[in-house]
This record gives sequence, C-alpha cells and structure tokens, in this order.
Amino acid sequence: MKKRLNKKGFTLVEIIVVLVIIAILVAIAAPAMTGYIKDAKEKAVLTEARAALTAVQAQAAQNYATGDVSMDATKADAAYKTLTGSTKGTVTAATVNSSGKVTVFTFTLDNKTASITSDGGLAITN
Repeated sequence: MKKRLNKKGFTLVEIIVVLVIIAILVAIAAPAMTGYIKDAKEKAVLTEARAALTAVQAQAAQNYATGDVSMDATKADAAYKTLTGSTKGTVTAATVNSSGKVTVFTFTLDNKTASITSDGGLAITN
C-alpha cells in the first residue's frame, strides 16, 4: 500500500471552527441589519409622503387661485395620485386654511403614517 504524502483538504475541526465564526458574525450582524431595514422603510414612507404633500400643496394653490379653498382627504388623495402617478400610499387627511396653505396632512403607506409637523416638516407618527 502506498501512503499518501500530500494530504490535501480540511479536517472536521477546522470546518467546525469556521462555521462557528460565521455563526457568531451572523448573530452580531442580524440585529444591525434589522435596524437598517426599518430605517430604510421609514425613509421610503417619508419620501413618498413628501411627494404627496407637494402634490396636495400644488392642488391647493391651484384651487386657491380659482377661489376654492376646500380640500378633503378624497380630493387630496386624487391630487396625489394624479400629479405623481403613484399608487403606493393614501392621503388619509388634508385640510387647507383660508390662505390656501395645507395645515393638516396625514399619509399612510405600509401601515406607517406620516403627518405634518408644527414646523411644516413630516414625521412618522406610528
């Protein structure tokens, strides 16, 4: 019988050690990835909400120019979908004051709701 002098390959212990190291790295990275995914989803909602708010403000300005300052969620949602071409979310509330400015605005997408803040920005409310 010939003895094999050039043994190639990994031992079972070496493979197990590598698998344990990979498992530890995954255990550390998984919670961090979950946070990144959540942040990305919230940013997507805010981006779409900004587009919707801009569309509603444009429609409100156009209505104000014709003397109509009425705006409800149905008109606002229609303006959002018409002007942006998007059907991702829904404008659930919109109110325009007498000077044609949107004062109340709520947008829902993927079970997340964005509302207008007191400074005119948008924030996730739930």
